[in-house]
Parts: sequence; structure tokens; C-alpha cells
Amino acid sequence: MAPMEARAVELALSLSEEPRALHVSCGPPDDALRPYFGMGLKRIERVPQPSTAPRGGDPAAALARVFAGAVPDAILMGMQAAAPLGMGLVPYQLARLLGLPVVADVTAILPDGEAMCLHVAQPWGKRKVLRVSGPFVATIGQAGPEPRGYSHRAALAGRIVDADTTAPAALDLRPARPIPGRRLKPLNEDVELRLARAHGANASARARRQIRPDTAGQGALEVRSALLKAGLWPDGDKG
Repeated sequence: MAPMEARAVELALSLSEEPRALHVSCGPPDDALRPYFGMGLKRIERVPQPSTAPRGGDPAAALARVFAGAVPDAILMGMQAAAPLGMGLVPYQLARLLGLPVVADVTAILPDGEAMCLHVAQPWGKRKVLRVSGPFVATIGQAGPEPRGYSHRAALAGRIVDADTTAPAALDLRPARPIPGRRLKPLNEDVELRLARAHGANASARARRQIRPDTAGQGALEVRSALLKAGLWPDGDKG
């Protein structure tokens, strides 16, 4: 069971007692889906891949064919299907095919009238709340809700059925447009000084000095001298 997919299932079960669950497969039903039944899913729809598809196929295109008839209000997906092979691209590819926005790293979803309030994980344990209306794709990562306990009886009672893919998908496949370049700018002197202060370096190190030692020993002494002046050399170590 993929950990992030399990968290996506947990979030879906918190919104609906019987959410629609889809699984893209190139072969027969896999017993690896049983743990998701143990969480409470009663049915998983298997989305078959064409027999001519290469190994792995295109899961985003297969899912888009299922959603061609009617796109749900929310599509929940794990940020990464299975480590280390999963690259986390399928949610974005599916959103591009369906023309939907993507909200990444969602931790909770609360209905708010005709819209939904999405809690999004931020650095340092913070959360951001977005109010989204209309269909969207949400990815759930490690900050998502903890999966519930496993029920062996429920795992045996779940059913795997074939999804209806008869409706043709009107997909407009075009080359991706280049994103305007956002190149990293080189750090200026003030930024370097602030970083040096944050790491305990001496603020007087604004003046730069280039050293070209004749020997490796001389270079080591110069480095040690600079670390001593910056207060980064252990006091007890005089060697």
C-alpha cells in the first residue's frame, strides 16, 4: 500500500462514506489493493490499459477517458504513487488533460457551501487555507491525514470491478508551453553577509580576500586562521 495513496483514501473517506476509487492497471486485479478495502472502501474500479500500451502505459490518459463523461468536483491523488519509482507527475498530467487546477500537499478538505476550503501544508508546520470552487485535482502527501486502522473482514468484502471507459475523451493534446524562465539570481554582498551572521560568522568579513597558497599545508593554516577569527573553530582543538 502506497503511504500517500492511503492518506488520499483517508481524506476521501472523510468526505464521503462511499467515494469513487479508481486504479489504473495493465494486468489482472491485484491483491495489493486489498489494504485499501481494509480502510473502508467497498469497491475499486479498475481502469484497464490498452493491450498495445507499453509497460506502465499512460495512467493520466486512461483516467482522463474515465472522466470524459463527467468530471467530479474533487479528484484526490497521492503526491507519489510508490517510492522510489513514482515521480508524482500523474496528477499534473491528468489536470492538464482535463483543464483543471492542481492544489498540492492538501491536508484537509472542508465543504463551504458550493465551494470547498482546502488546508494546504506549508513549511515549519504552518497551514494555508484556500477556498476553491469548481472541479480541481488535489494531491495528498506525508502531511495528509493518518490512515485509519485495517479491517481484515472489510478487506475480504471489497470488490474490484472494471471502470466504464466507453465514453470517448475529447482530449486536446498539445506541446507544453515553455514557462517563463525564473532563474536563480546570484547572492549579493548583503545577502551573503546576513547568511554569514546567521551561521555565526564575523560581521567584519565583508572584505574579501583571495588566497593562493604555495603548499597544501599553507592553505590549511589559512583556512584554520579564518575559522578562528569567525569563531567557528572549536576552542579545545589547537591542532
